[in-house]
Parts: sequence; C-alpha cells; structure tokens
Amino acid sequence: MGETGARAVVVYLLSEALEFFNVRDTMNDTQVAVTVDLILEEYPYLKTDDLKLCFRRAMKLRYGELYNRIDGQVVLGWLMRYVKERCAEADRLNYNEHKRHLAQQAQPTEGLFYEEYRSRLAKQAASGDAEAARRLELSDSVSRMLRAYQHPKPSVHGQETNDPRSQSPHHRPRAV
Repeated sequence: MGETGARAVVVYLLSEALEFFNVRDTMNDTQVAVTVDLILEEYPYLKTDDLKLCFRRAMKLRYGELYNRIDGQVVLGWLMRYVKERCAEADRLNYNEHKRHLAQQAQPTEGLFYEEYRSRLAKQAASGDAEAARRLELSDSVSRMLRAYQHPKPSVHGQETNDPRSQSPHHRPRAV
C-alpha cells in the first residue's frame, strides 16, 4: 500500500470518526494531518482493522466522554487505551494457549507394552501382512540373541561364555 496509501486510509477512518461526533470544537485539516502523522509514527504495527476497531469503540464511548472537544490528544488517547487492551488480550490468549499446551503434555500418552506389540504383529502376520511377519521375525531373532547373552551355554573348555559366536559350529577357540 505504501506510506501515501496508509496515510489516506488513516485520514478516511479518522474523518469518519470525527463526522460521527457532534462536538463544538473539532479538528481542522492541519490537526488531522498532524494527528495522522503521529499515529503512523507511534503505531506503525497497527493494521487498518485495528484502527477501525479503535475508532468504533471510541464512537461507543468505550474510551470516555468527549465534552464537546475532539483533537489529536483525544485521538491518541483512544489509541493508547486500545493498544493496552490489545496487548492484554494477546497476553490472555497466549497464556491460555500455554495452559492448553501444558495440559496436553500432562496427559498420559498411549502406548503398547512389548508383548501387546508382538501380539498385534502376530495377528497381522497370520492374516497375511508380509511387513508384520518380517517385523515379528526380526523381534524373534533379537529375543533369541538376548536370551543367548542372558543364559550362556558352557564352552568346550568347561567355562561359560556370553558370546553367542562361541555356540556356532563354525567358531573354533583360539589356541593360546
């Protein structure tokens, strides 16, 4: 939109608000121009909808009575109050989102015990699921290997070993 376009929009919105109020002491063109400059300087982050909402709230007397006077100071006061409300609302929404996030983290996660997982794999493999059968076979081989480490068989020399390679018929102990 550019600076000229932004200035034109703010002038239009401010003029609409000024026309709404039937006050004796209103703003002349120079005061409007200076006030628009101050608004754009002080509140460059406000969007058109923010300004429109602020001015609508002022028309509803949310920011106080005018007492037959409206000038740049009054308009900037509206914006100052609006920005405070806007920040408070953003903080409230952010805090509520944070609380929701913490509540979701505190909920127990769903999971399976290993035996439940194996049981599901066995059912899937029995129904023809090749991937489930492959995973079940992998799980079985890992379980066999773990049992071999936990329950060693005696070696040829009468000593126990935890090395599953020593149970292989192709493995020969080294001579010392």
